[in-house]
Amino acid sequence: MGDAVNFDGFKYAGKRKTASERQMPLPKRGKVAEEKEVLPLHEESEEDRIRAAKEKWFGFTDPKAETAVRRFQVLVAVLLSKQTHPSVLSSSMKSLVDEGLCVDYVLKIEEDKLKDQLKSVHYNRQKASHIKSAAVAVNEAKEVPATHDELIKLPGIGPALAKILVNVLN
Repeated sequence: MGDAVNFDGFKYAGKRKTASERQMPLPKRGKVAEEKEVLPLHEESEEDRIRAAKEKWFGFTDPKAETAVRRFQVLVAVLLSKQTHPSVLSSSMKSLVDEGLCVDYVLKIEEDKLKDQLKSVHYNRQKASHIKSAAVAVNEAKEVPATHDELIKLPGIGPALAKILVNVLN
């Protein structure tokens, strides 16, 4: 009986190689210099990640607006971000900010009109309802909630989004 060729090109006589025997070793992480020294990858600190998140989320807001208004705009951006492509989120937030997005604006506008403004966003009806409810809660509290427990009470904000908001708003 001659040697047969396995599906992965290895010759075998009688016994096939197991999956772990066929698997190639994984390359080392980092840039290898002269095949001896492994240079470490850049590790991003927690402060760097938070600073980058703040730049990202506050990038959706009106830079000329008051701090309280910008904080509410960040809340709206985070609410809209679920299941939404970044380019769609950016264009939707730009149109809302151009309209004068603030707590008073959301309280005055009809929910159907808000749904129409968010028509490119997935789940626009639910998100419009969540934004209206959040505006009512922020109006009653006179500020955007700052703690994880307070944020989770807002409709549409779960633990993951609350963690993002706590890091960005504080």
